[in-house]
Amino acid sequence: MADKDKKNVELLLESVNIGVLSDNSASRRIITLEMVWPRWGIASKTSAKVLEFGKDGAATLEPNWYQRIILKDSVEGHFGMVVKVTENATETKIRNFLRYFIGTVIGNVGDIMTDAGPKKWDDTVDAPAEYAKKNLRTTVDAQIEAQGGLDLTAASLEDGLLTIPLLACENHYVYKKTVMRSKGGPTTRRECDAAKGSKIGSVSFRVALL
Repeated sequence: MADKDKKNVELLLESVNIGVLSDNSASRRIITLEMVWPRWGIASKTSAKVLEFGKDGAATLEPNWYQRIILKDSVEGHFGMVVKVTENATETKIRNFLRYFIGTVIGNVGDIMTDAGPKKWDDTVDAPAEYAKKNLRTTVDAQIEAQGGLDLTAASLEDGLLTIPLLACENHYVYKKTVMRSKGGPTTRRECDAAKGSKIGSVSFRVALL
């Protein structure tokens, strides 16, 4: 592959908005970015951040580079980017999710090393990877509420803004009170304000080619 098809890239979080999923309440959620086959021999690379969201559904992003950086790597040829945002997560859910995430990453590294290395390395590489997966993967209570992705090529990447639409993973409902003129007082009805697969927000990255 020609060198022009390989680029070193840095991605900073520019904005994250989850729209109606905020339910007009502040929340704390996990956002993950997965690079799918970013380059030859690497099937997946994933990073995660915990973000605070306001009542309007927008994430509070700090101005410092080290707080906004989510990827610094090289890409070549065709690759994909997938972003996911969890539900409002408690400290326990965040801890469980990140433990699962670490276990998955360690497991993937073991698989890649096994496939790429000599057969005699299999037991040596698989042993710590399997141990890590069994001991770090716990029940994941933090459900994914929104996700989105793009198919990209290294050749098409440019400095600037890259936005990925977020789609609802399930139907999202709100509860509204109906004023009743007869006896019995107001009632509450459930309405779907975002159907599964509909666009509810977006994640934008500031792209810098290095």
